[in-house]
Amino acid sequence: MRNITASNIPFPKMDMIALPDFAAGAMENYGMVTFRESCLFVTKGRTSSFDEFYVVTTVAHELSHQWFGNLVTMKWWNDMWLNEGFATYMESIAVDSYVQAKDEWTVLRDDLITAARTVYPDDSLSTSHPIQATITDPTEIDDLFDNITYKKGSYLIHMLTMFLTKAVFQKGVNAYLTKFSYSNAESKDLWDALTEAGHQAKVLPDGLTVNAIMDSWTAKAGFPILEIKREGSALHFTQKRYLTDTRGNNGSDAWWIPLLFVCSTPNNSTKPVWLPADLKGAAAGKDIIVGGQYQLAGVKDTDWFLVGKEMSVLMRVNYDDKNWDLIIAQLKADHTKIPIMNRVQLIIDVDEFAKNNIITYDRALQLISYISKEEEILPWRVTLYFLYSLMENLERTKAIEDFNAFARKITAERYKKVAATKPSPEHYGQRHQALRFIEAGFFFKIPDLEEKAKAEFAAWKKSPDTYVINPDLEQVAFAIGVRDGTKEDFDFLYERYGKIESITEKDNILGGLSNTKDMALLNKYLEEAYSNNSKIRKQDLSSAFAWTAGRPTAFQTSKDFLLKNAEKIYTLFGPDNSDFAEQLSYLCSQVHTEEEMKEIMDFIAKNQKYVKDSKITITKCESTMKVNVQWQKDNYQEVADFLAKKKKKKKTESSNNKF
Repeated sequence: MRNITASNIPFPKMDMIALPDFAAGAMENYGMVTFRESCLFVTKGRTSSFDEFYVVTTVAHELSHQWFGNLVTMKWWNDMWLNEGFATYMESIAVDSYVQAKDEWTVLRDDLITAARTVYPDDSLSTSHPIQATITDPTEIDDLFDNITYKKGSYLIHMLTMFLTKAVFQKGVNAYLTKFSYSNAESKDLWDALTEAGHQAKVLPDGLTVNAIMDSWTAKAGFPILEIKREGSALHFTQKRYLTDTRGNNGSDAWWIPLLFVCSTPNNSTKPVWLPADLKGAAAGKDIIVGGQYQLAGVKDTDWFLVGKEMSVLMRVNYDDKNWDLIIAQLKADHTKIPIMNRVQLIIDVDEFAKNNIITYDRALQLISYISKEEEILPWRVTLYFLYSLMENLERTKAIEDFNAFARKITAERYKKVAATKPSPEHYGQRHQALRFIEAGFFFKIPDLEEKAKAEFAAWKKSPDTYVINPDLEQVAFAIGVRDGTKEDFDFLYERYGKIESITEKDNILGGLSNTKDMALLNKYLEEAYSNNSKIRKQDLSSAFAWTAGRPTAFQTSKDFLLKNAEKIYTLFGPDNSDFAEQLSYLCSQVHTEEEMKEIMDFIAKNQKYVKDSKITITKCESTMKVNVQWQKDNYQEVADFLAKKKKKKKTESSNNKF
């Protein structure tokens, strides 16, 4: 059978069509891809870097499906991740070749962070599902279009490329596509092709198959936390499933984990050693750890070490206290000695470990204190996520003002530096960083950003058809204009939404409208949005509601509206749909008290009609609420006390400086 390449994919042209009202983001029909307008159209000078990037990656994703999904199709829905996980991974590879990043930012690295940030919270719940799910009823299919299928699938493909090498991975995938073109396949078929390529290249230990490795990742839910203790140069490994909603009950699951080390003493090894899924039953052999113990050559007791290169494995890693202290000391002394993606992994992990009482917030904040010296985009991105995570838990508490002052102190200097740069249009990394610090300026109320946004909103409002706000600032300008403005400002923006054709401007207006402080006005807006005469297309209602539910001042109004209008909303979207459950999930992610959780769980129990076909979504909602409520019990007072001490120290220093 002939080799399948981009040059001989068997149709003469590729049509891409935008549809005005399309529930899906895009659909990969063979040779003719259909898109929602916001997933295809870009307006030069008016589309933000985020939206432009979203269009590029969406197009790449759908084109990837021409091979993964169309040329070779899954035998049954349980292997849907073969379609979506592959396409999600390949979109990053494809766009990387197009972007040609000029710095350490790449699309693949950026997507790994996105995957980690979306997969970890969902897959650490006891209610998560295996990536290779069992489907026995058509109503179960919709629930599979989630972060586990897309992002976890993509992450596992990344892991495959790291332990097989890109060349071996490509050879195996090519053999798989060639053998099964114009037919159906399942996971095992791909694993067989990759195993053969891996053994031929001698990158897999004898007797170990990709099937054995990947079954430990795809056939069960969750991912591991790897705990490491050191005695001299001997490392002792234990692994268990990482769970956040069932404290003290992490189960006995285990995974085949490829271990690549990063050490203070340079280690150039690119071939992993393997921690087996069955520590007792694993046969002794080269590159396979037996008994959970491994001698790390050349590393002294005073040297730091890290497990995992380039975030190569979907896992969390917890070290003993001594190694944590050595890592923190190295970051403060010279953070560049630790590779960028390892710095990213460390920040992501301490954020999560502090939330779940595995380490203290004091230690986590010590680690990120090096960030003021950081010049790279990606560690800053996850530091902002760390701060947003804290912010979300504090938003409706008395500690929020102290937190905003703390966050401004960390980010203000970097904001000024980024704001002073003018990245070129093709430099996506710098454009992304600029956009993220505009967001940080908005959330943490950095005065320079707020003043600029207000001025831009006022100038735009005078001449909305001719004055162009920087596309990356537009949504924030609308948000601050509405938040600090009048009813007339809100009405002006809402009327504008109904008149314009620009998809980007429409999306930014939806985000802006959610920031009004007038709850009566917001409730009226929601009622009109869900009416038969709505200015907002049905496909965009979930986005509009997500914006309002996510605003701390609007949470109560959004909750009351959704629960009181459940029948109306359910009927609007039609029977047997998952839209109501999706909108309910936006509320659940913002729940922080026992009372709020009880109200929503009572509603679900009494109104199964609206959620009966969304079991996975609803069980995840319930677990998410429990995790949020538990955080308040376990961590609120510790963090509030820390912020109060910071505030007191700042006042003392300010007072002393007067003399």
